[in-house]
Amino acid sequence: MTIEEKLATQVRTMQIVFAAMIVVPLLFAGVVYAIGSQAPQHPAPIRGKVVGWQGGPVIERLALATGLVALASGPWIGRLVTRQARKNLTKQGLHEPERIAEAHLTGQVVTGATNEMAAFMNLIGYMATQSPWCLAMGLLLILSSAARFPTMRQAVAWAEAGAGARG
Repeated sequence: MTIEEKLATQVRTMQIVFAAMIVVPLLFAGVVYAIGSQAPQHPAPIRGKVVGWQGGPVIERLALATGLVALASGPWIGRLVTRQARKNLTKQGLHEPERIAEAHLTGQVVTGATNEMAAFMNLIGYMATQSPWCLAMGLLLILSSAARFPTMRQAVAWAEAGAGARG
């Protein structure tokens, strides 16, 4: 059985998970943008008073900061998860190349999940503030995840590199 055959199920499963982490926030971005473009410029009075927007800048800055932290730390967190998974495999005496590839796939998914969380936060920030910066950051995070989409070629390279490092 070839390494591609051994990895086919794991790679396909991770691709499905990863695709969901890209498509769902992307669809949400479209909905948020469509709803936001129809929002009234001046909200209706509530009990005779117009709700103030003192919280708008705070929400915007918090969402953007979360996005920047995710972009900066996501790859690092993914590598940390991969490294820990490989250490656990070594402790258990599991050195099969497909296990090593699975550790790398798990790290990729953790990075994607970090980006997804921050993307949702920025899209919700856009809903609350109509800040184009929040919308742009949300889309940048989705794009960053899409750029890390796991492929069979990557998984095979990780497996071969792990087998070469062991042998």
